[in-house]
Amino acid sequence: MPITYEKIGFDYLKRIPTSNRAALRRAMEATAADMTQEIKRTISRPYPPASKPGRPPHLRTGDLRASVNLRVIGRSDKAAIGAYWGEMVDYAPHLEFGTVNMDPRPFVHPILHGRGQRQKWQARTVGYLKEELARSMRPRDRRMANLMSRGRR
Repeated sequence: MPITYEKIGFDYLKRIPTSNRAALRRAMEATAADMTQEIKRTISRPYPPASKPGRPPHLRTGDLRASVNLRVIGRSDKAAIGAYWGEMVDYAPHLEFGTVNMDPRPFVHPILHGRGQRQKWQARTVGYLKEELARSMRPRDRRMANLMSRGRR
């Protein structure tokens, strides 16, 4: 099977100055780790019984859950967070998308693209980015930024 991926991009983050792209990449890597943990959490109900169509698969051997690993894809100016199907167990796409004999049991798509998920992950990335930028500031600049954010000078 060719290596393809499911991804979520944050186009508005392209406006971040080039000097802060390393911080953006670290923020996106932290978000990807959070997404990975959330996907793994959805694959935790024990088998039997089998999961119902449209619900995440139940845990049998743990191989599927262990193979899930989202990461940052692409350059920092066009980065996205994605899951490479070629790096997961060979039956992962069959569970996610279904087959002619089995309805899908999605576990990646709902976490990346479900209702409200995009906004949640964008907010989390922005939060991590603020932490990264604050960590990289000199103490004097950090104090000034804190005062300005409170409306003082």
